[in-house]
Amino acid sequence: METGFLAPSPSNLKAIAKANPDKPVHMLNFLKFKERAEYAADHEHADNGWNGQRAYQQYSTEIAGPIARAEAKIVWQNTVHGTIIGPDGEQWDAIFVVEYPNVSAFQTMVSDPEYLAGAPNRSAALADSRLFLTQPPEA
Repeated sequence: METGFLAPSPSNLKAIAKANPDKPVHMLNFLKFKERAEYAADHEHADNGWNGQRAYQQYSTEIAGPIARAEAKIVWQNTVHGTIIGPDGEQWDAIFVVEYPNVSAFQTMVSDPEYLAGAPNRSAALADSRLFLTQPPEA
């Protein structure tokens, strides 16, 4: 099965350098779940028969420690009913915003060994995703 955007490209990581390092960042997440999670054959959850949403719940559970250590929190989430402006047929299953105290906290979290151990659940779960790094405009 062809997948969408699941990991950052080197050119997209340049956005981190544009962020004010002393201010909180909001990571805007758009997720499209697979109908059936796709794990590597030797992964502990490979034979569970989970759908993408269930695999993403497992990811969320397994990264709870790194999220807490990063002092991150979900500050907004909503149900998606459809796209008003955008490509016809585009649909996201989940949209939410996670706040980090600063960009360094995000970078530390995604390199945490516990986070990295849980990350295969995210890849197994998602058909497509977007992650936008945002900050309030400078006054």
